[in-house]
Amino acid sequence: MNRRELKNKIKEDFEKETPELYAKIEKTCNSTVQQEVAFEEKPRRTQWSFNLIMKRACALAVCLLIFVTGISVGIFAKRDGGNGGDVVAPETDAHVYLDVNPSVELSVNTENKVAGCSAINEDAEKILEGLNLENVDMNTALNAIIGAMYMGGYLSTDSNSILVSVEGKDDARTDAVLTDVSDKISKVFESSALECEIVAQKIVVDENLSKRAEENGVSVGKMHFVDKMVEEFDEINEESAKNLLNMTIGELGTMRKELEEHVKPPKDDEMQNPDDKPNDEPNDSEKPNRVENDEKTSALVDKVLASKEISADKVKSSEVYFWFASYEHNIRPAYIVILEIDGEEGYFVYDIDLFTGEIFKEQHVGTLEELWQ
Repeated sequence: MNRRELKNKIKEDFEKETPELYAKIEKTCNSTVQQEVAFEEKPRRTQWSFNLIMKRACALAVCLLIFVTGISVGIFAKRDGGNGGDVVAPETDAHVYLDVNPSVELSVNTENKVAGCSAINEDAEKILEGLNLENVDMNTALNAIIGAMYMGGYLSTDSNSILVSVEGKDDARTDAVLTDVSDKISKVFESSALECEIVAQKIVVDENLSKRAEENGVSVGKMHFVDKMVEEFDEINEESAKNLLNMTIGELGTMRKELEEHVKPPKDDEMQNPDDKPNDEPNDSEKPNRVENDEKTSALVDKVLASKEISADKVKSSEVYFWFASYEHNIRPAYIVILEIDGEEGYFVYDIDLFTGEIFKEQHVGTLEELWQ
């Protein structure tokens, strides 16, 4: 049995066992399915063939996983206990928020089943369209949601970070659900060709957090994550914090790593005594953070030299910093490359976007003090 025959066999079996659910998922991901069929008819004569095969293999693995776990079990909410009598619903004692770009909220009861599922943004509405996950086992629901996100193009080899946020009735319950959900998502990806970075956090949702999350069109989980970054890093001001909410979870994770790498806590002898008078001099947290990684520094300097056709032997000195650069009314996390060039006065400054690598701003300043101001 060749690859296409195997894929068709799984599809037929899946549709036979779960006809209504298969139709719903196929409808939700219709555009992706159409693209895949179109690619099948093209001759494989270029280097894209290997990437295409890997893409199909990943999709096949995810679909097979959903099929094997019996996604149809519990799709239709149980209305009675088998004897026609009313059954008291288990208490809802935890809320799970999944953020990729689609943001989904799951209410979980004491039996670890989904008591409710809602979409927080438009992308999530597309993912959940037609799916009734109420009263479904948490493991089954996660398989369906992750599978739909993958088929919808929200998870790929280039974008595979998931923020898992849990609010529970108490700390013990919150810890248990957070661990359980993170482990289940990890197992989903273990069965595919994709790697996934899971960012897990416990949260406490209050009226203020809910209000700000709603105003910014994000989940309370993402709002909490950004709040913690603002609290932890003095480099993130109110203006840059708003920009963080527009970033993907993968971008936020990358920026957090950069901040942890380059932002150094104050030394013991630099800590102020609470009784000391305030110091009017700017502290290190108000200045850009110098990149000490020689390999990264060299790569960034070389990028600028090649882009601007500057000869390396003309560079008298170079420094690289990590900072939040203001550009066209936006705040962008960036590397700042500063060059002192032989025969030229002052310093040449280049801002490189942290995520895209684009040199989006350049300027010539007389002194570094002028630059930091």
